Amino acid sequence: MHWVTAVATTTLTKTHTPAHLNLRDHYLPYKHLVAEVILDKNPQLKTVINKVDNVGSESEFRTFQYEVLAGPDDLNVQVAEGNCIFDFDYSKVYWNSKLETEHRRLINLFQPGEVVCDVMAGIGPFAVPAGKKRVFVWANDKNPESFKCLEVAIKKNKVSLPAESIIPLTVILLTTTVSGNRLCPPLL
Repeated sequence: MHWVTAVATTTLTKTHTPAHLNLRDHYLPYKHLVAEVILDKNPQLKTVINKVDNVGSESEFRTFQYEVLAGPDDLNVQVAEGNCIFDFDYSKVYWNSKLETEHRRLINLFQPGEVVCDVMAGIGPFAVPAGKKRVFVWANDKNPESFKCLEVAIKKNKVSLPAESIIPLTVILLTTTVSGNRLCPPLL
């Protein structure tokens, strides 16, 4: 596996069942063989994909086009991060497991009762664990699929809403102007 990560790809990301590759051009003739070896050596994986465009340059939601190299074209995943569970379709939302350390670092800085505004929350890997910690979080995302997954994660992880919510007008304007979507209720 180290050979594949170091030599054949620039990154290999495991998100529950699919493996995501960024194969270099000179390895493309062997892409299916590489994918089969990865599946053979990692029984928890079902699918191997290769990214075929740049994240962010083709989609405003930072999603990307991909090709399935092995296994079914099923990118519905479940990821555990920050003592929370997130379900999403990897092809429809931005996800980067390499950000987990930074999410954890920031969440550890917050104390219960503090207020945080996350206007590009994605599926909620920062906002939901912070809300579980009883940090008052306003969260939103421009991608409608990410926002839907965020709402599901709030319920799934039993992040309760406050008994009374005062919504500062500046927060509403900032969040709805930046994202164009409705505001997710505060998490507390």
